[in-house]
Amino acid sequence: MDSQAQFRQAERQFRQYTSEAEAGRLDLESYRAAINSLRVTDEQGHLWMLQEGSGLWHLWLGDRWVAATPYDNPPPVTPAQSIATTPQRAASPARMTVSPEASGNIVDRAGCLRQMIKYALITVIIFGLIGGALFLFVEDFPPEGLLGVGLAALISLLISARQLSTHWEGVIVEIRVERQRVTDDDDNVSYTYVPFAHIREPSGKIRKQRSVTGWEVGDYVRKRQGVTSAENLGH
Repeated sequence: MDSQAQFRQAERQFRQYTSEAEAGRLDLESYRAAINSLRVTDEQGHLWMLQEGSGLWHLWLGDRWVAATPYDNPPPVTPAQSIATTPQRAASPARMTVSPEASGNIVDRAGCLRQMIKYALITVIIFGLIGGALFLFVEDFPPEGLLGVGLAALISLLISARQLSTHWEGVIVEIRVERQRVTDDDDNVSYTYVPFAHIREPSGKIRKQRSVTGWEVGDYVRKRQGVTSAENLGH
């Protein structure tokens, strides 16, 4: 039985256990034990289970369960709400209280410029050494090949400048996993699952960022100008 068939079989068993619990033929402890046994390992070795109560699939990321779908075209799911479930954290806090010091609305443009200059110098030095080594030690290395090295350096500078110049902050309202297709050099296809945080900015706009270990729904995260990574300010 392939993994897709296993997922559908687990869903059928989930509905059966839920019906039996609603009819009083299963007590809550037995119902939870039955639901917890409905785990599926897919062809890539990822572990999945159905969430008690909602019937939604969740994927194990090594340190937490995250809502995701194992299907390319997910079938509709009818939530079962009548069984008492484990309390869940609110997916969208109504309000966050953040101190003025934590809000970080003042952008340090001078610090951002210093960081850009620093990264530019590092990039020029690294790619300069690479280009010089290729020209000196690779036999018959064409001089125009240095143009390729220069182009790579320029692209790296543009990516760094864009990353350093952005400033955003907000509350994580949802973390979901997306299934991404990966093709290797031999055109072999595989799939990987990547968690993304959906962040509500003060303007109300939702920003989608790749999630970092330790981020949770309700956390306030901020990315300042002049730095490459976001900081988690907590609840």
